[in-house]
Amino acid sequence: MNQVDFHIDKDLDGVEIMSANIKSYKSQAHIHDEYAIGVMEYGIQGYDSKHKRDKYMIKGDIPVVNPQTIHNSENLDDHGFIYIMFYIKPELINNIGQEVFDKNKGNPKFSQFAIRDTYVEKHLINLHTVLRNNTFDCIQKQNYLYEVLVYLIKNHTISHQDIIREHKDRKTLNKVEEYLHDNYTKKIELKELAEIAELSPYHLNRMFAKANGIPPHQYLINLRLNKARKLLKRMKTSTEIAYEVGFYDQSHFIRNFKLFLGITPKQYQKQIR
Repeated sequence: MNQVDFHIDKDLDGVEIMSANIKSYKSQAHIHDEYAIGVMEYGIQGYDSKHKRDKYMIKGDIPVVNPQTIHNSENLDDHGFIYIMFYIKPELINNIGQEVFDKNKGNPKFSQFAIRDTYVEKHLINLHTVLRNNTFDCIQKQNYLYEVLVYLIKNHTISHQDIIREHKDRKTLNKVEEYLHDNYTKKIELKELAEIAELSPYHLNRMFAKANGIPPHQYLINLRLNKARKLLKRMKTSTEIAYEVGFYDQSHFIRNFKLFLGITPKQYQKQIR
């Protein structure tokens, strides 16, 4: 049976931690609003990212997933896998990035989907244990997190201005994505998005999937799930949240949320209280 546990430390604003012991699991392709940084502690985990060379991770590997980066997860053998994860709000990483680099260089981006770094591995595991057991006072926890993130940003990121633009049609896609962000609670048709992009539905769908790794409808579902996750922290019911973020019924919401995080909305809400 899979075991997934979330925890929020009140002293660290913008940080949520998770530990997972997975026996059998295959997630849908999905994105997170936050940076996701973790450590593989046991087994082998498949991660089918846009970086095709990074198809799996083993013990000691550190997944570093940028916000809005498509990825999925699955066990590749019968032994399962164990890992820990930190979900960190972009504002926190960006603020540290501005301290580390020139303020005009843009937000930090991790250059690889998975890295090997024994310093980071050791300190992330220690920090995760500290936060779970609440063994340090506030300033110690904040300082520990700051030191690890500074090291990560200095050694494993590039800035936006250093990234080669892969798609000439980024401006067009930005308009579509902005529309989805502004209207995710509504019923949206592909025809609407195609009109915004001034493309046929076929060409928009193909361009969007090529750039983002998922088609517009799946991007929309991920938007709704990320919004729902934030609302669950405010202790609203699943029924309220399902309709508030645009799902047509509660069962549709619960099914997609479980594919997204591996647990139901109710289980997630109970763990973060």
